[in-house]
Amino acid sequence: MQAARERHATAEHRVDASTARAGSWATVPSGGGKKPSGPAASSTHVTPLLASQVVLPTGLELASVAAGCQKLWELDEDRRLIPFVDYEIDLQQGKKSYQTGDYAPGPLFKMLSPTVLQRPTYKAFYDLLDNYEREAGVAETVTKEEKEENKLFINLVMETRPMKYCHAYLAHHRKVPRDEAGFKQWLHTEWFGLYRRESRNDSSGFEHVFVGEERDGKVMGMHNWLQIYLEERAGRFDYKGYIKPRPSQRGGRVLDPEEWEQVITISFDWENDPKPVSTSFVGTSPQFELALYTLCFGMGKESYSVKLGPYNCIIKSFSIGHGKYAKIGTAFPESRPMTPDQAATLLQANFRRVNETHKAETSGKPLTKSQKKNAARRAARKRKQQQKKKK
Repeated sequence: MQAARERHATAEHRVDASTARAGSWATVPSGGGKKPSGPAASSTHVTPLLASQVVLPTGLELASVAAGCQKLWELDEDRRLIPFVDYEIDLQQGKKSYQTGDYAPGPLFKMLSPTVLQRPTYKAFYDLLDNYEREAGVAETVTKEEKEENKLFINLVMETRPMKYCHAYLAHHRKVPRDEAGFKQWLHTEWFGLYRRESRNDSSGFEHVFVGEERDGKVMGMHNWLQIYLEERAGRFDYKGYIKPRPSQRGGRVLDPEEWEQVITISFDWENDPKPVSTSFVGTSPQFELALYTLCFGMGKESYSVKLGPYNCIIKSFSIGHGKYAKIGTAFPESRPMTPDQAATLLQANFRRVNETHKAETSGKPLTKSQKKNAARRAARKRKQQQKKKK
């Protein structure tokens, strides 16, 4: 935890917002059509892990899915993106889940480093995102090229520590084949195997979870931050604000800047179709998300309460079909409600923040960026209260 804080703090001083915006990946189209081919195809190789680099689950982890999920979070640390260095988000104004309207005039993502999509697993994941029909009920046609992209992605992620760990975990519990070739085939069937959602062969687990679908004017799935970034850059995604409270406030890191959030619950429109509440990770690697959802789905329960770093989450996964024909229907994180102790901590932190801002204002010293933001929020609340009194 302390190491992560220091890493974020260093990043904050290294890259300012203007530099970050200049680093946005410029090859994403602003209009419709298929996405470009992305970074050079030379980035399609992952150095095989040495035996000493493969982390196997301990007895304690094997006895607890929550402990196994926490280990996956730790294994992703060297591949998880760093706020202000690899990407920057702007959560803007929050709202309650029942509130409608646009509470965020600006985009969610302010920048993504061009180097991110040069990483082999990110590049392979990116290449899968334009392989699907958006509308549920429209049958998918999988080309030979797309089949090869699916296989390449699975081969690449299977050379990473999170997926090696996931395989060992599920194989120990006799949920998947022990041999790697058999596990890869199982992964391909579960994630890329087509099934009926509205009509024959119109959907798959990968499409629903990572890409998203539309049915009857509503968005389903779409729980991946990179897909959100790409669709926002293309002008098809309209961010409407985050759902209060922030996830890290439920986990205890109440004083961290909002730009550090790596689990967010948001509201958005995708091509003018709404999704009022949706939770996604931010900056996590494709191999982590695939490993996390695969482990939870493979272990058989639809819901697991876990703690991933500072975040208290519920990982949910549901199947379509039964028995040996069951495939991944959906999988996603969900933020757990605050406990009474966490709520008390949040109130105390807010009181300290307001008090520090008031002292800074009365001292005549220049306010920090955070203090200016808090002062503006307090002034806005006062104006709102005054307007209510007039009415």
